[in-house]
Amino acid sequence: MSGHLRPGPKVESVRRTLDRLLLFGLAATLLMGVAGLLFSTPADDGECRSVGAFSYFTDPLYHLFLLFELGDGGLFLGRCYDSLWIGLARFAGPVTVLIGVARLFWGVITEIWQGFRLSRMRDHVVIAGFGDRGRAIAAEAGRQVVAIDVAADEEGRAFVERQAGVWLVGDARDPAVLRRAKAGRAHTVIAGAGDDIVNLKIAAAVESLADEAPPRPDVRVMVSDPLIRRGLAEGAATRALDPLSVEDLAARTFADHARLHELCDLMGAPRLHVLLQGEGRLICALAGQILRTSVMPGLDRPRLTVMAEDPGRVIDQIRLAHPGAGEAAELAPVALDPCTRLLDAATAETIAQAGPVTALVVAGREGADALQPALALRDALRRLGVWRAPIFFAARSPDAVAGLARPLATTARLAEVFEPFAVSPALCAWPAIAALDATARAIHENYLDAHRALSAAGQAPSAATDSLAPWDSLSATYKRSNRRAAAHAPAKLLAAGAHAPPGPVRLHPSLRLTAPETAERLAALEHAAWNVDRLLEGWRPGPVRDNAALVHDCLYPFEDLPPATQDLDREQIAALDGGLLPRREADGARWDLWVGLVGSTDLSEEELAWWRDTVGRWTTETLGPAAVERHVTLVSPLAPGADLVAAQAAGAALTRLGLPWRLVSPRAVRLETTVADFETRWKAGAAGLADRATDWPAARERLLAAAEALAVRPGARIVDLPAADSREGGYQRQSLYIARRCEVLLAALKSRAERPGGTAETLRWRAAPGSAPAGFSPRLAGPPTGLAATYVADVPGRTLGML
Repeated sequence: MSGHLRPGPKVESVRRTLDRLLLFGLAATLLMGVAGLLFSTPADDGECRSVGAFSYFTDPLYHLFLLFELGDGGLFLGRCYDSLWIGLARFAGPVTVLIGVARLFWGVITEIWQGFRLSRMRDHVVIAGFGDRGRAIAAEAGRQVVAIDVAADEEGRAFVERQAGVWLVGDARDPAVLRRAKAGRAHTVIAGAGDDIVNLKIAAAVESLADEAPPRPDVRVMVSDPLIRRGLAEGAATRALDPLSVEDLAARTFADHARLHELCDLMGAPRLHVLLQGEGRLICALAGQILRTSVMPGLDRPRLTVMAEDPGRVIDQIRLAHPGAGEAAELAPVALDPCTRLLDAATAETIAQAGPVTALVVAGREGADALQPALALRDALRRLGVWRAPIFFAARSPDAVAGLARPLATTARLAEVFEPFAVSPALCAWPAIAALDATARAIHENYLDAHRALSAAGQAPSAATDSLAPWDSLSATYKRSNRRAAAHAPAKLLAAGAHAPPGPVRLHPSLRLTAPETAERLAALEHAAWNVDRLLEGWRPGPVRDNAALVHDCLYPFEDLPPATQDLDREQIAALDGGLLPRREADGARWDLWVGLVGSTDLSEEELAWWRDTVGRWTTETLGPAAVERHVTLVSPLAPGADLVAAQAAGAALTRLGLPWRLVSPRAVRLETTVADFETRWKAGAAGLADRATDWPAARERLLAAAEALAVRPGARIVDLPAADSREGGYQRQSLYIARRCEVLLAALKSRAERPGGTAETLRWRAAPGSAPAGFSPRLAGPPTGLAATYVADVPGRTLGML
C-alpha cells in the first residue's frame, strides 16, 4: 500500500458538501421521477408507448435513467409526460450529474495539489502514528508536519491543517509511504504508534531510504518497554535511534520538579529513602530517574521501598529495566495493596526502621490515575502518625484533581504535600524535550572539546570512540547519560552549598563553582552520579574497557581514576559555571547561608524587647554585609520567647536589606504542644510575645498565629523530624538539627542550667560536637562568609559575644 493523501478539514468540508448535494439530487430526482411515472399517463403517441413483452418492466427504468441525460432524453420525457414531478425531475437530474462531475474533478485537483505540496516539503517533521502523542508533538513542533496513519481522523486532520501540513493515510512501515511523505529529507521522523514493535519497524523502514541524500533525519522512536529501550541503547545499529516513552518523560518531569535530594537534605536524613507504590513501566522509569538524579555526597546507599500486591515481581521488573539497580540502591519489598488492605502500625514501623522516608511516589496499578491508593496511604499515615512524608501520585490529568492537591511549591509543611504529576501524551510536546536536550547537547559538545584538548596535549582519557560521535549520531545510551548530567545539575548546586529556586536551573552572577575545593567536590560528585548511571545500565568495572561485555575501566571511585579522566569531570563543572547554565540575577541560584535562631523561653517583656533590637541590629550590621548576594535560610523551631522573636526580627531586617530568605522550622514536637508547655512560664512572668495584661487563652492564640504567619510565608518549610520516645526527646531532636546543620547560630541564653533540648544544651553541642548524639547529616556549606560559627547573647548582662 503506497498510501493516499487526505486533505485538511477545509478541503474536506467542500468535499462533504458536494457529496451531500450529490446524494440529495440523486434521491430527489429518483423520487420525483417515480412519482411522475406512477401518477401520470404517457401521451397517446407511438413513440411514447412501448410494445414488447418486457416493456412494463423496462420502460420505467429506462425513463428514470433518461432523467439524468443532458441531451434529447429529457426532451422526450417532457413531451411524453405532462407532469409537474417529471418537470422538476428533468431539472434536478442534469444538475445532479454536474455536481457529480464537480465532485470528481475536486478530488483529482486536491490530490494533485497535496502531492505538489509534499514534493516541496523539506526539513519538516514526519509523525507516523498520529494519536495523542503525535498531536502533542505536532502542536509544538514549530515546523511543517506530515502525519501518517492507517485511518482518517477528523481531529487529527484539524491539527495537521493548523500546522499547514499534510495528512497521509497509509502504513508507515511501508517504505513507499515514507517516500511519499518525503521522510528521507525530513528534519525529524517520529515513530509514535501505540505498539513498540510497529514503531521499530517504522524506524527500520526510515533507515531503508538509502536513495535519499544526506543529512539523514533524526529518528525518534516511542518505546515504552524498558527491555527494548535498553536493547536499542546497546545495539550497534548503523544509525543511532533515540527511544522515548511517556513513562520516561513523566519520570524525568517528576524528578525535575520534586527534587527529592533537596527534601532529603531538608530532613537531614542520612540517605535517600523513597517509597514507590504500584507496578508497571512507570515504576521502573521512576526508580531509574530518582536514582540517577538524586546522587549526593555524604549520604548512605539509597533505599527504594517497593509497595505492591506482589512486590517481588515489581522488583524483578525494576531489575530487568535497570540491571544494576540492586547495586545502586537497596530494594526492599512490602507486600501491601493500600486499596484493599490498610497499612498497619507494624508495617509502618518496619519501613521507618530503614530511615526517614523522603517521599511516597504512587503510580497505582496501571501507572496513572493513582489517586485512590495515594488517598488510602495518606489516610493511613495520618491515623498511625509513625512517619509522615510528601506524597506524589500519577495522574493522566492533574487539573482534574486540583481540588484535592496540596502542591510542593505552596505547601509549607512537607508532610502535607499531596501533589499529582502528569503521565500523559502532552509530555511529548516538543519544547519540553528540546529544552532538556539543549543542555544535554551542550554538555556533550563540551565533552568533545575537552577530550580533543586532552588528546592534543598528549594525555590519554579513556578510549571511547562511540561516545565521541556528534550528538545527532550519538547512541541512545550516551544521549541518556548526557541528559542525566543535565538533570543532575540541581543536586550539584545543593552539594556546592547553593539554594536553587524552583523551576529551570539558573545561576546568580555572583555564584562561582570554580573555587578549588568546590570544583573538586562537584567533579567527584559528577563521577559518582555517572557511576550510578552506568551501574543501572548493567556495566561492571574492569581494567580494560569492553563495550560488548559492558565492562568499563572508569567505573571506580573518583580518587582512583587517572588524572586525565578526572579532568573530564572537572571540565564539565567548569563548563556548568562557564555558560552551560544561564545566569539570572532575579531567580538564579545563590550561595545558601543557614542561620539558626534559638533562645530561652522565659524572657520578660524588657528582655524580649532588648533581644528583638539585638537580633535586628546583628542582622543588619553583621549578617547583612556577610550575606550580600546570598540566600539566607533562617532555622528556628518558633517556640514562644526568644525563638519566635528572633525569627521575626531577623526576617524583617533581611527584607529591609533586600536579601532573599526563607524559614525552615524543624518539628519533632507539635507547635500546639510547645505553646501549651509555655503556659507555666507565662504564669511565672515570661512574656513570650504577648502583652502581660493579656490573659493566657488570648496569649496562646496570638503565639500560635505569629508562629504560623512565619511558617506559611512563601518559601517556608516545616520539616517533621522522626518521632521521639518522649517530649523531651522531641525537643532534643529539634535542637540537635539546628546545632548540626546551621553554619551560624545566634542564641539568647538566660541561664546556664541545662534541660533536654534547651539553649544551654544546644550551645554545648556546638562547642563540643563529639558530645552531641548521632543524627542529622550536616549540610554541605558554600564558601566562607567571615562570620563566627556561634553568637551568644547573655540576656541578664545585655551583651552579645562569640562562642
